[in-house]
Amino acid sequence: MVIVGGDSVLQGYGQSAAHAWTKKLQALLGSRYQVINFGLLCGRTGEFGATAAEVLCRDFPKLILITNQTVGTLHQDPDGHLFKYFYWDAYYKGLLLPNPERDVRLREMESEPDPEEGCPGLPGPTAQTTRLKGERLGEMRAEMALDSVLHFTDLWNTIGYRHFFTVWTALTRESFTWARKRYADDGVDLPPAPTVFVADRIAYLHDIFNAISSSGEAWWDLLEQSTRATFPEPLRQKTLILVTWFHPACFAGMSPADQVRYVRISRRMVDRLKKLGFAAVETGKDFSATDYTDVCHLVESGGAEMAARVAPKVRELARRLGYTH
Repeated sequence: MVIVGGDSVLQGYGQSAAHAWTKKLQALLGSRYQVINFGLLCGRTGEFGATAAEVLCRDFPKLILITNQTVGTLHQDPDGHLFKYFYWDAYYKGLLLPNPERDVRLREMESEPDPEEGCPGLPGPTAQTTRLKGERLGEMRAEMALDSVLHFTDLWNTIGYRHFFTVWTALTRESFTWARKRYADDGVDLPPAPTVFVADRIAYLHDIFNAISSSGEAWWDLLEQSTRATFPEPLRQKTLILVTWFHPACFAGMSPADQVRYVRISRRMVDRLKKLGFAAVETGKDFSATDYTDVCHLVESGGAEMAARVAPKVRELARRLGYTH
């Protein structure tokens, strides 16, 4: 079983459902593998898909997780960011692997201020992308604890998916009562990235590189600590992390010094992740502009290229883990 997690790049945002990159990956890997995509818009490296993999690896020991992390990003919340409910649902139902470092980090977070953190590849922080914490987090955790006994979410999901829905949304305004299984997953077509958006990413990366340089080894130590707290050791051995690059126009528009830092940080992230027990590889660094639909998402040709690069890494990891010969 191959679980795909991470953000919208691995979700296949910008590609049709029929030609998403994971469909190509499935075809390349063949029938001995089953690829399931849990990637989400603004998902973090260890969020949602990683939680699903952690839950499933007991029942499906021959499991591989694929997730991603953009160059220079650092995620310190082991319970996720926008989708914390999924982690706490699994936590209160006793489905997670033991991880003492995660327990320590979660206790530390209770007294920390809320950072203004946006989604990589999207412009700036918004009310929707800041960390859920304080009373709202407490209320959500209480809900998940109660649900572990009463299972009302399972009931509601079953009714909403199979029979009818009661929540209006702008996307379903003409038929919001339909059972969710009646909606097709057609993917999303995105326009090309405007110049100002590329310029925004260049400025964003410049600031990140400055912060990493000024922090010295402290930033890299924090990357390791956060990653260990997010991923239990047994799951690290089963995980392939893709260090994903932005649109080549971002790299081309950087100063020569920032180009050097971009390459150096990307390579060092791969090395640090391998040191922690992950399989890791850079992706996108030599993709063409035509492989992208915006500053970070891939069109179908780019998705197919990514699948072609990832499939051998999955087979290699499967052999290393003793799943295949």
